[in-house]
Amino acid sequence: MMTNSIYSSFMEAKTGEMIPVLQNGKTLESRYNPVNEAQKKLSMIDLSSNFFIVVGVASGILIKELLQLKPKAKCIAIETNNSDLEFLKSSLIIQELWNKVIFCTQENLIQTILNNYIPSIYGKCQIIEQHTWISENPENSVKIKTLISKSLEYVSKDFSVQAHFGKLWQDNIIKNLQTLEKNGKQITINIPLEKEAVIVAAGPSLDSTIKIIKENRNKYYVIATDTAFSSLHNHNIISDCVFSIDAQQISYNHFIHNLSEYKNTLFVFDLTGNHSIAHKLISNGFNVYFSVNQHPLSLYINSKSNNLFPQIQSGGGTVTVAAFDFAVNCGFNKLKVLGADFSYINNKPYANGTYLDNIYSNNANKLSSVEKSFSNLMYRIPVEYLSDNRITTSVLKTYETSFLEYLQSYNAIYSKENNIYNVSIPVNKNKIIFKSQKNCVINELIKDFSANNTDFSIKNDINLLKNTDICLLPLISWIRKHENIVEDNFSEFLKNAYSIILRSFSL
Repeated sequence: MMTNSIYSSFMEAKTGEMIPVLQNGKTLESRYNPVNEAQKKLSMIDLSSNFFIVVGVASGILIKELLQLKPKAKCIAIETNNSDLEFLKSSLIIQELWNKVIFCTQENLIQTILNNYIPSIYGKCQIIEQHTWISENPENSVKIKTLISKSLEYVSKDFSVQAHFGKLWQDNIIKNLQTLEKNGKQITINIPLEKEAVIVAAGPSLDSTIKIIKENRNKYYVIATDTAFSSLHNHNIISDCVFSIDAQQISYNHFIHNLSEYKNTLFVFDLTGNHSIAHKLISNGFNVYFSVNQHPLSLYINSKSNNLFPQIQSGGGTVTVAAFDFAVNCGFNKLKVLGADFSYINNKPYANGTYLDNIYSNNANKLSSVEKSFSNLMYRIPVEYLSDNRITTSVLKTYETSFLEYLQSYNAIYSKENNIYNVSIPVNKNKIIFKSQKNCVINELIKDFSANNTDFSIKNDINLLKNTDICLLPLISWIRKHENIVEDNFSEFLKNAYSIILRSFSL
């Protein structure tokens, strides 16, 4: 008997199956016919899903019956602790399921879900609760439900972003590669590490902190985020480097002013970034360099091209973190960050001079003022008051958390005073080796995707996917939202994704 487990022994049901007995003498399943009981429960559950979370393992009969109905489904089965799982492993049914099901406890539940639930592959997730198990584990059941909810919320947010941007990211990647192959040039990049790097974001405090750069311009290597680029330009500050990760066409507005003074500026774009901007700059002889993030197609391209593209973190999609990480990877030890407010100050979302000033001013009229447009922007989601003149939102708080977690990952010593971050990286051995990016292996990519454009019907699990299949998962998220595919079959989504990417290569 295992005193740390809720289970005490096994007993044989009338129909011959072995079911576990609790310490209090109760059983979680029918003592007469547990198989029939499980089948009745499954008959009342939506089985259109391909991913299931079963709360309460018990004998494993319910899970076995589920997988007989859905042999290609992925299943996570949860028990409270390792003692319970170790006890249940003595069951022949659990032993049979052990390599087919992901068994976990509440301790590692969040990470297990994040590691295994990929909506682009499996579609929606279905939660199945063994109600007797729930009633016998009331406190742990509440904790488990909370952990599941938290995990699925994170997965849902990530999927929503991929569903929105999946095709745009892929189109930009391919077009940026084609532009590099056609018009790319060898550029010489010198990073003056004896200077202090200043990363400039576009928060409203930049209106006052920008004087730091003006007063001692030669002391700093200025890295502007794309949104802050125009603000610096309006103050006659020529950025040494401009960093952009935005895939959307609206980001073109950051670069519409006269760029003749920026021939010595380094423009760094994520490979998923807006193609029209990069194309404009490259075609006109500006110094453009591409980096990559965690997009699987970008990573695959990098692996095929001898890591031509430096891999830059973006802290959940924030350009401030990306620009900061670029500076760190260049080798800077001393850094300042301006305009990283992660809040709205004095009813202003951005510093003066951003592209929104022009857009809102041009569209203003008697019924819709510039102030009203900015108010609509700030209050489009619920806000939290930090002080009398400063508010934030859940999104901005997430960005701030990502930035602070990034600093902690480098054991950075930092302080914030008068809206300026001063950061010191204790030991920084990072150094980007800037390679020529003109040789972009497009023909090799076409060959790889063409060769793997087959055998879709057998691919129903992440472990069965080829590298090129994985590259298409963000696009498949987009297809799930936008394409009219009636049957929720991953092979159909994958087939469609291959058709789209091969067509994109030929455009």
